Amino acid sequence: MVRYPADRVSGTSLAPLPSAATDESKVPERVRLDVPGALTVTGGLLAVVYAIIERSVPAAVVGVVLLVSFWMIERRAAAPLAPARILDRPTVKWESTPTS
Repeated sequence: MVRYPADRVSGTSLAPLPSAATDESKVPERVRLDVPGALTVTGGLLAVVYAIIERSVPAAVVGVVLLVSFWMIERRAAAPLAPARILDRPTVKWESTPTS
């Protein structure tokens, strides 16, 4: 039994692929990380959770300040973690607030 390559049998070659087929293998532009936003939201949520568990008012104040800072940072960031239009929605602002 003799084996022949498929392109020899059909008379076509697979070498010249159109550029559209190879575009997905290109390296995409580097995504910028929002480090200040990530640090403030992490610290703010950590402080709020700690304040709830330990019933600590100073930790709650720090948490709220950090979360407000996060909101301000995200409004000005080039590549925000959460776009400002999402943070400005009333449902996002008030859904997480505790009700009595």
